[in-house]
Amino acid sequence: MLVEEYEVIFRKYYRQIYNYCLIKLRAEQSAYDCVQEVFLILYKKLNRVEATENIGLWLYRTADKVISRYIKKNLKDISLDSLDFTVEDNCGFITRSYEILDTLISKDELLLLENYYLHGMTICELAAKSAVSEAAIYKRIERLKAKLKKHKEELL
Repeated sequence: MLVEEYEVIFRKYYRQIYNYCLIKLRAEQSAYDCVQEVFLILYKKLNRVEATENIGLWLYRTADKVISRYIKKNLKDISLDSLDFTVEDNCGFITRSYEILDTLISKDELLLLENYYLHGMTICELAAKSAVSEAAIYKRIERLKAKLKKHKEELL
């Protein structure tokens, strides 16, 4: 692919890929970051990617991968380890102040965090398991992290 072809593809697909990222992430800055990454990847692979009718599909697939990495990277900024959780007998995690945690979040929310942080399930896997969108799972985890961060002192 030539640089001229790249420019044509950029003009044709930029808005579509941006909107796709925006729908998935529901945050303008996050969508902007991801769409920039998608087109940077395309630019770096000019020699290996052909400008065929499937280029749109390639861009969407690349956007999905970029979005997944972006979500995972930005969800890991609060470690549950910093909240002093421990694993016990493969049954999940407990805290020194389990009663406080139990009043803060529901059993479903606890299971979501456990699956994500302890069992390493991806956002995509969690979404499929619970039959909701990846964006909904992402938002739930974000809300839970904020709630736990707000009450961190009580938990410790």
